[in-house]
Amino acid sequence: MFTAHISSLYPPGGRAVLQEIMTRGILRVEKKGTVVDEVAVDKTVIVIGRDDQCDLVMAHSSVSRRHVVLTLNDNGIFLKDLDSIYGTTVDGIKVTTDDWTKIEYGALIRLGHSTRSLRVLPGLDSREQCEYEIAEKQLIEEEPKQEVDVERRILESVPLPEDEEEGPPGVRKMATELCIPVTKEVLLGGTISGKCLSVLALDCSGTRLATGTATGIIKLYDFGGMDGRMLPFRELAADEGSHAVVALSFSPSGDRFLSCVTGPQPQIFDRDGRQLLRFNRGDPYVRDVAHTTGHTTSVTGGAWQPNQNYRCASCGIDGSVRLWDLCGKTGLRDWLLCETAIRVRDSSSRKAAATAMTFSADGGTICASASDGSLQLWRIRGRAHNYFRPDSLRRHAHTGNTNAAGSVISCVAFSPDGHILGSRADDGRLKLWDLRRGFSTSEPLLNLPVLSHRAQAKSNFTFSPDGQYIIAGSDDGNLECFDIMKRCRLFSLPLTTESHAIKEPVRPSQKASALPGVSYVEWHPRLQQIVCACTNGSARILYDIDISTPKGALLALGRDNNKAKRKRTTGYAHSADFNMAAIVDDFDIRANHLHSTGYAKTRTDAKRSRLPDLPLDQGQQGRTTGAKSTLSQFWLDRQLPENIRNTDPREALLQYADQPSTFRTETTAYLNAKGQPILDRETLEEAEKNYLNRQAALLNRAVFRTEAEEEIEKK
Repeated sequence: MFTAHISSLYPPGGRAVLQEIMTRGILRVEKKGTVVDEVAVDKTVIVIGRDDQCDLVMAHSSVSRRHVVLTLNDNGIFLKDLDSIYGTTVDGIKVTTDDWTKIEYGALIRLGHSTRSLRVLPGLDSREQCEYEIAEKQLIEEEPKQEVDVERRILESVPLPEDEEEGPPGVRKMATELCIPVTKEVLLGGTISGKCLSVLALDCSGTRLATGTATGIIKLYDFGGMDGRMLPFRELAADEGSHAVVALSFSPSGDRFLSCVTGPQPQIFDRDGRQLLRFNRGDPYVRDVAHTTGHTTSVTGGAWQPNQNYRCASCGIDGSVRLWDLCGKTGLRDWLLCETAIRVRDSSSRKAAATAMTFSADGGTICASASDGSLQLWRIRGRAHNYFRPDSLRRHAHTGNTNAAGSVISCVAFSPDGHILGSRADDGRLKLWDLRRGFSTSEPLLNLPVLSHRAQAKSNFTFSPDGQYIIAGSDDGNLECFDIMKRCRLFSLPLTTESHAIKEPVRPSQKASALPGVSYVEWHPRLQQIVCACTNGSARILYDIDISTPKGALLALGRDNNKAKRKRTTGYAHSADFNMAAIVDDFDIRANHLHSTGYAKTRTDAKRSRLPDLPLDQGQQGRTTGAKSTLSQFWLDRQLPENIRNTDPREALLQYADQPSTFRTETTAYLNAKGQPILDRETLEEAEKNYLNRQAALLNRAVFRTEAEEEIEKK
């Protein structure tokens, strides 16, 4: 782009050298010593400026629309200022606009007065890069043939016991040497329901676990309050109806979590399962999704933004990725309104359904997968930014066998360092992409075969905390472990049906199959434990005594499961075991226990139970307040009038019951009455009638009549 503007400007070495000998480098963006972004230098000419069409956009008021142009050829790195207003400096020295300036590796480039600076780092040589890509393609083509040999060589390199030549025990020993916690396994209680367990999530501290099923049921586990039965303390419906749970994500603080179902309205719950907030539903008759305040169709995924307690995102079939601010505006029903929507489009610029999304580890980049099999990346900017086109794009990242448009990508995830992006689709492949290289044109870093997930499951994969390994589940009930650096499969571990948890009686309808498919996997970095969700509704936790921290599932495994002790302790009750008879029995047991341990004796002791003083009578505890023990008190009691408080009102009124009725004349109006009652002779009605008659008589007097009226009256 901008070829016409810089067609006559070429660095030393000529146009042929620039086009034919092009090495690849890394352009690092820094702000106050912190690395903000890294861009692969894989083009002939890189234009940097404020315009959205530039190769690298720097949104600052002092940066011109087309500020500088950067080239990289066999003679070195060259930079030219494109007549910018505020100029460009290299290591504090302002460059001229007349000629090209050679840039050494590691030099600091600053555009105008921007707080962000650029630093060019060396990359691979072009010849080395070509050899690297050729070797990579050969490795991918020969991988299916060499998988069996690779596994056999890895297993042979690990010494096994004499009585175990092969099988899971040998695999578990190899995993221990690689610091992968899969040696032991525990089955969570209350999970085998015959329905697919579609998703799960752990909070950052590893104390709470949330699982979601295909029937819309969310179960919450508290490792700090569980006993050996490993039962959930809360079970709730994710939404009205039978919507499947497609995403669960805890906030960075762990005090709330996001729940996304196949309906259009995600919800926010606190860590105890109480609903806090509900997202708004958009207008389905508005065509542009950016002008709606919520999803109009089913939601396919969601996640909480790292390092942000009040921001999360969700994606849906309506072709949008929405950023939600929990402190934003609300609608009529106190439903949260969406103010930022990202459009997801296919190669024809038409609306495409977003099937999955995720945030990078620093929360600065969001990745979404489209229904055409493409991967699209955006940098998170301000609320007023128009996310019209993605910052990075990879078309046909997954191509289906039967669908010409592409495969449906079920999961995308960033590595912990943010340099590798992984994607898994229903074509049975798991691919890794190196974002430091040309993401839109380069081949995948790793292309792994994984058994395709079932229709009711949303299969995923997870990175190890150090980013060296990948764990993914398959339909045959195995955990597939891959080494990213060696580009090979380490082992395939089948999940066993045995468990170290204390088992409860299971009804025949709840019995699970021997080899359930693994639909969801999560490797917690703090606990060093792997949680697996299976297609039969069960959840399993894999751990290692030497590798895992003594928290999480290990807390519950060490607790006693005595029924008598459970009755004496308070805790959460399961909804299926909630009945009034059990509550009454438990109350009786607690009452008898308290009386038998001396609780009643404590209550009878006034000093130990802090009983307040009782009202005192005369002569008690040496006090004389209640009696008249002196002559002065006796005399005052006879002189002062009695208090009305001690007088009975009924007896006081009955004293006047037997007295004859007399007309009392205490007022001046009855001074001359001589004890006789003088009452009015008229009632109010009679007085009003007499007044009207008197007024009518006045009107009938002759003085008011005319002579004509008198003559008419006489006739």
